[in-house]
Amino acid sequence: MKKPIKIRGTGAYYEDNTFEFTPQKEGNPQRKDVFKTKCSTMYTTTGKQPKRVVTIQYDPDAPDPRAAVYDEVDALFKKALPDDKSSRTAPKGRTLMNEHGRVVKYNNTARQIEISLAVPIDTTDGKDYKTNFYEYIQELSKCLQYNTDFLNRQVTSAVKSSIK
Repeated sequence: MKKPIKIRGTGAYYEDNTFEFTPQKEGNPQRKDVFKTKCSTMYTTTGKQPKRVVTIQYDPDAPDPRAAVYDEVDALFKKALPDDKSSRTAPKGRTLMNEHGRVVKYNNTARQIEISLAVPIDTTDGKDYKTNFYEYIQELSKCLQYNTDFLNRQVTSAVKSSIK
């Protein structure tokens, strides 16, 4: 059995039981402003309502998929907006905390703790940004306290490897 061919178009059914079908013109939507990285793309469609289309692809075996996505998006925007200096890169490494704009990661290759912090200026809870910032710092301190054993093992292994 043959597979049916799908055709996009407009049909009209009339009172005298006749049917008229007008197929649409064939072709893909035209793309402009195409930017590519090793595996992701970003482009603008043309037409009545142009849209910016972004396709992000990353290695599923990446140690930190969220950081891989950030890296892909950052690379695309660096190509699309080369004069924009406001690129955001996510910290890389083992995630120790990731909550509400607070990211703490241990970067094993650089042997350092990386912290990304976003404090809202306008809040709905009635607190000012100084209070929120203080509370965020307390949460970061709790995160480091909670991960003390892990971080101490990292320091111990670094000392042992430097002695050898």
